[in-house]
Amino acid sequence: MTYRGCHLVHTNYDDVAKTSYLTVWNLRQGCVTRRLKNEPLVCGLAISDNATRVVFATEDNFIKIWDPFR
Repeated sequence: MTYRGCHLVHTNYDDVAKTSYLTVWNLRQGCVTRRLKNEPLVCGLAISDNATRVVFATEDNFIKIWDPFR
């Protein structure tokens, strides 16, 4: 969750589609802002204060940076 509580990023998995996601929620509007599809093995993540950057690590030793609003 961002410092001011405006956005939340979490991992989730769709059992029906067999797909993993990173999801950015806008908590003020109560809706999903962006989703990054097919990111398995996420084991840690961080979000910038304004949610413009998400940094996450995977179990296969990669660090990735995602700009969800680009």
